[in-house]
Amino acid sequence: MRTIIFLIAFGLLVIQASAQEREFSEGFIPELTGSFAVSDNFSVTGKVESMHRTHDYSSFASRTWNYSHEGTKFQTFVAYSFHPLWKIAGGYQLEIEGGGVYSNRAIQQVSFVQRTTLLRLGHRLRTDQTFYTGGAVKYRLRYRLSSEFALEGRSVDPGEMYMTASNELLLSTKSDEEGLENRFALALGHYLNRQHQFELALDYRTENYLEKGLQHNLWLVAGWYMGFN
Repeated sequence: MRTIIFLIAFGLLVIQASAQEREFSEGFIPELTGSFAVSDNFSVTGKVESMHRTHDYSSFASRTWNYSHEGTKFQTFVAYSFHPLWKIAGGYQLEIEGGGVYSNRAIQQVSFVQRTTLLRLGHRLRTDQTFYTGGAVKYRLRYRLSSEFALEGRSVDPGEMYMTASNELLLSTKSDEEGLENRFALALGHYLNRQHQFELALDYRTENYLEKGLQHNLWLVAGWYMGFN
C-alpha cells in the first residue's frame, strides 16, 4: 500500500510542478493485447494500439475539439521466463502515423516481479531503437515501476476488480537531440476470467523536460487483454 501511495503522490507532484506550462493535449487510446503460452517458459504476445488526439490547447480557455489520428502501433514480443519472477523479452513494433509515415522499432527488456501480501510490484527495464525512413535512429532507455492490488480480498480472482499504478521514466537520444519523458498511469481493471481482462486507465505524460515548452499529454486508455494457454 505504501508503494501505491508513493506512486500516486509522485504523479501528483509531477502534475503540480508542471501546471504552469502552456502546452496541453488530450485524447484516447484503445488497445487490444493477446498472449499465448508456447511452453512453460516461452510466450508470444501481440498488441495493437491506436492513438487519437482530441484536443490541443495552450490554456483551458482555448480548449476546443481538434481531432487527429496520431498513429497505430503493431507490436509482437517473445518472452522467456528463466525464473518464476524474472523474464527477458525481445520485440518488434511497426508504427503507422496519421500522415502515412511509418517507423520500425526493435525492443529488448528484462522484468522482475515482487509479490507481497496485498499487492504485486513490477520492475521493467527496456531499451529500444526506432528506425525512420531517411532519418537518424532514435535510442531510448526506459524504467517502469508498477504495482497492482486487489479491491476484494488479498488476491485478484476471476470476476473481481483490481487497481494498478505505474510510473515510467524515458531517456532518449536521436542524433544530437536528447529527451526526457515521464509517464504516470492509474488504472481500474476487471479480471473477468483466466482468459480475459479489461482495464480503463488515465495515462498522464509529460515530455520535453530538456527543452523549452514542456508538453502535457493526458490519454484515456481502454485495454482488452486475452490470454491463451
